[in-house]
Amino acid sequence: MSRDSQIGQGLLTLSRGFGKTGSSQSKQHELIHMLSIETGTLSATARGAFRFTYDEELSWMTSAAERGRSLLILRTTNSIELYTTDQDRFVALRPAIEALAARVGNMPELGKTNTLQLSGAEAARHLFCHAAQVEPLTAGVPSSASSIQRAAALSAAATALGPTLASLFRAAANVGRRVRQETLLDDSSASQALREVEAFAAERIVEEELATWQAQEAEIQRATGDQPVIMKPGRAQFETSEPVSEVRLRIGTTIRPSISYLLEPKSISS
Repeated sequence: MSRDSQIGQGLLTLSRGFGKTGSSQSKQHELIHMLSIETGTLSATARGAFRFTYDEELSWMTSAAERGRSLLILRTTNSIELYTTDQDRFVALRPAIEALAARVGNMPELGKTNTLQLSGAEAARHLFCHAAQVEPLTAGVPSSASSIQRAAALSAAATALGPTLASLFRAAANVGRRVRQETLLDDSSASQALREVEAFAAERIVEEELATWQAQEAEIQRATGDQPVIMKPGRAQFETSEPVSEVRLRIGTTIRPSISYLLEPKSISS
């Protein structure tokens, strides 16, 4: 599905289609998937209807974790964004979608709320732009860095973060740090013209960090996908006739994965 076809889809339409879709069976790639509920244009009453408590959000992530799925919920000034992976999304997003659909049932006009779904690099770029505050809806929002940190901490507390989302949000935090250190976007005394110039520098940082993150993920996929298959010797191999001997020599070889990836930054060799 193209990005254009995913913009403007109403929440009610999305929730109905979601309930009829089976879970993804692909386990080969940990592609990022993002679902955004766009609340920026809603009335104050409608925005209030989309306020969920800490316990509700935690229950969604805990439910995903209990099923071995990843889920992170990021609240921005103008949206509710749910991050997971492509193969986890139908299971991980279901509790949140059901809760949103229940709100629509109580307030039908919420069914027209726009949603946005992005996958892969587009989802990562969207998050990094939010961290860098270079998108129109996030520019000048001082809480971007803290909201990203809070979302990652809450997901980790629910054990729903997972290595792919952990690396993505670690990279997003690095984007925010670099933008603060290398540009003047946070300087309230900077002129509008200077801020426009600095926005180009922020966009460059976004693309650099996106390329680095993609390279890291590709290396991890390659390393974990290329492990040799160890064939367990059958008993018949040792039951063939052989000269009588008091000693049988058997050689065992243990091969362990060459990569250990937890939550620490990973350097890329040139």
